[in-house]
Amino acid sequence: SVLRLPTDNLLDEAREKALAWAREALGDKLEDKAFEWGSVLGAKALMWTIESRLAGQPGLYQWRDKPMASSDICAAGDPRLKDAADGKPMLVLIHGTASYTTCSFSDLRDDEPTWSLLRQHFPGGIFGFEHRTFSESPAENALALLDALPKGARISLLTHSRGGLVGDLLCLGQVEDHVIDAYRIDTRDANDVAGLEREADEERQRLRAIRNRLLAGHIRV
Repeated sequence: SVLRLPTDNLLDEAREKALAWAREALGDKLEDKAFEWGSVLGAKALMWTIESRLAGQPGLYQWRDKPMASSDICAAGDPRLKDAADGKPMLVLIHGTASYTTCSFSDLRDDEPTWSLLRQHFPGGIFGFEHRTFSESPAENALALLDALPKGARISLLTHSRGGLVGDLLCLGQVEDHVIDAYRIDTRDANDVAGLEREADEERQRLRAIRNRLLAGHIRV
């Protein structure tokens, strides 16, 4: 199948994003093919641009009222994370592909007796992690969540579908380097072999970074 895209603002924005990523990844080795739409960077940039227009800002949101608002996002050091930073148990909900927290878990919030019990069990708060599911890998999502969580937080995870991959990565524990080094992406029949190999190398770096932060006690699951 061939998808022919007309030139518009969306494609212009995606091309600029792909160029920025290509310059960051390749530096002086940048070539035109690095950001063609058939390349890894080109495809990711196009998905990133579409997701940016369709979804809200990624991040960790405190969930109290039935609809979550943009003001519920908690940056690092936010006072709403203080109880979690003090070690009180917190619950983190991780949605699935092309979804968001209230879509995946609204039934929990609509059941007031259940929600009340959850609030009692997790005095550190209940949070939804909003993240990109097409333009970012689960490893990228997991690193972003680690950045958002206060150091030393005690968290329970409730995940749905692809969100389970993100949750699993927060339970890596003592994974040895040779296991991470074995991670590969199949490049057979691929047009952008160099792009896929570069992506695999970046994923190995992300997996190692997640493992190291977990071993350092950044959070307790």
